[in-house]
Amino acid sequence: ALAPIVSSQSQALLRNVSFPQAAFLLSVYNVEIARAASGNCSTILRYFSNSAVTSSSLLPAIESIADLAISAYVRETTSKRWSIEASLAGNSAPSDDAFAGPQLAAGSATLPTMAQVRELMVASCHHLVLVSKWAQRFVDKIMRTFPQALLDKSVICTLLELVQLVWKSCKAEQDDQFVPVYWFTSQSLGITLQLPDSIAYRKTLCERFAACAKRWLELAGKAAPMELETLLQVYLSTPCDDDLNYEPHIGHALALEVGNGIKYSMAPSVDSGAAVVALPPNSAPFAYRLGLRDYLRGFIGQGTDLQALKKFLSDIYQLAKENPGMPLPEGGSSMREVIDKMHHATHHLVAAPRVDRELARLLVWVPLTLFDEGLMRATSHMWTTLMVERADIEVLIM
Repeated sequence: ALAPIVSSQSQALLRNVSFPQAAFLLSVYNVEIARAASGNCSTILRYFSNSAVTSSSLLPAIESIADLAISAYVRETTSKRWSIEASLAGNSAPSDDAFAGPQLAAGSATLPTMAQVRELMVASCHHLVLVSKWAQRFVDKIMRTFPQALLDKSVICTLLELVQLVWKSCKAEQDDQFVPVYWFTSQSLGITLQLPDSIAYRKTLCERFAACAKRWLELAGKAAPMELETLLQVYLSTPCDDDLNYEPHIGHALALEVGNGIKYSMAPSVDSGAAVVALPPNSAPFAYRLGLRDYLRGFIGQGTDLQALKKFLSDIYQLAKENPGMPLPEGGSSMREVIDKMHHATHHLVAAPRVDRELARLLVWVPLTLFDEGLMRATSHMWTTLMVERADIEVLIM
């Protein structure tokens, strides 16, 4: 009966378990596999926070069950539609709060995938070593199989703010030498971490979790580079709890590092000689698009002539429709001006409380009608921005 949970570590143990111990292991196995198959794999972490379990000879068997539980969760997540539908349902409504996300209902049987990942990320910063390591292991398996789970505003912000909180716990060694601080809170996330006073553990946790966060972001960047870049820009543009004039922000630093390193093609790098400064492949475009985003948001806040914007794009559309395949006439609007106006239209749609369907239609048909290479490259980022920041527009522009 115990054959499903037999591993190389627990094989010798299971030969000598008593009847109550066997009943306990079978109960844990059946309950946790059923929970994982229905969409909740995090509850098994509670066993690793129980000193009676972690100090007993049954720990290797519980670890085997944990491996089976996350495997069942990953299998069900990638094979059933409930995970995608639940994730979309939990993130479809637009929100002004970049940190907003689905509620983490403790004990819920069918948590959305995004909410489950957020809960596991918080558990990855647990004050107990076993809980932290197994939560990181769970997230690692989910990311390697389903990296799209990270492509959500609430998940990205949770991950990077947790990196900052863990770093602040290490910084407390200098700030609070005489009065130890055990609680570290993010007001934006509404999350509080409790960490022990062992600075050695805090530094180890910070190093391990920061490495995991970078690895998870890179996996998501390989799966969907444009979506990840847009989400990182949203995070960097959102006000945070810390005073960035005087304090370093490790979450922001990691976001910049990953954003600068995003690759959009598998083309080999150009050998320009040793005299050229070596920079990450996406550093200049990422910095430009981040600055442009913030500038346009401020510009829209000062007021935009929406009717003039729609008239300009409508005239360009009619001109391109009447002269298919032909470049814009000399003396008229340049392609650079068209791209600038489309950037304004994109961020107006994101900021507007209600969707302007005519403007959304022009944002799709103007580039498709002109079909200019530079315009299509810029437009792909604009469409991604709309789909990431305003999920209710995605169906309209598809």
